[in-house]
Amino acid sequence: MLRRLLALVPIVTLLNVAPALANTLWEVPSGWQLINYKGSDVTVWWTSSPCLNGNISLPKTFTEADRNRFVAMILYAKATSRPMGIWYTLDNGSCVIDAFYVRGQS
Repeated sequence: MLRRLLALVPIVTLLNVAPALANTLWEVPSGWQLINYKGSDVTVWWTSSPCLNGNISLPKTFTEADRNRFVAMILYAKATSRPMGIWYTLDNGSCVIDAFYVRGQS
């Protein structure tokens, strides 16, 4: 039980921090192109982000489990036509993902 409660701490923390993150995408990812480059760099193209060609990418600090969850969430959102949310930081023209989510109901 304690493990389950501790597993919720990052989620609750993220929900408290989320409003401070200014840049947000909220859209159905049907037109997104997901690419996994050599070295486990996961990048998404053709989002509505202001970056070149809608490019948005995961930071190097994300773990393999984070990348797997991100890919799975995009595939789920595409398959169910649900919108996906992404909070990101715009840094020197690059969009770097801070957090991502899919709501239970759209």
